[in-house]
Amino acid sequence: MKKVNLTEEETKYIVNIASNKEIWNREFIIYQWYNIQDNNYESKYKLILDFLNLSLKFVKVEKRRIDAISSDKTVTYLDVNDCNFTDFIGLPFIMKRRSIKSDAHLDKFIYSNNRCSYLLELENQESINLVQNDLKIIEDVSENLDYRNINMAVQFTEEHLGQLKFLIELFK
Repeated sequence: MKKVNLTEEETKYIVNIASNKEIWNREFIIYQWYNIQDNNYESKYKLILDFLNLSLKFVKVEKRRIDAISSDKTVTYLDVNDCNFTDFIGLPFIMKRRSIKSDAHLDKFIYSNNRCSYLLELENQESINLVQNDLKIIEDVSENLDYRNINMAVQFTEEHLGQLKFLIELFK
């Protein structure tokens, strides 16, 4: 089992797509389940379906918030075959498509509370220059707790589980 500790800073923006021009060089589907949230600490499991490499990654992410945009994070890489996703039924979760270009992450929410359709996360503020021609920034929501993924979650159901099992089979 591999563990990685890091400190991250990310700003978040609600955006609209201004152009259909292809600008992203990596695409994923991400399932995130939240099992602990307590003040400035959260713990979640993430299943990352990498379409470019036809691979799956399953990780546990533990994050301790320093402030609205900074956090200390530990990522533990797990074996997807050791997980029983049935155990996640009833947990808060989101499903999103993530497109990445450098340090810019564009999330299109598939299952969430529909607070927004697209959320741009920048791990490096200068990355905005890479995407600003293709996105229309509507609002900086970096300090708005409503736009943390955990606060946009819905309950994971049997229907979601069935769809997840189908997708996992595609990657075997």
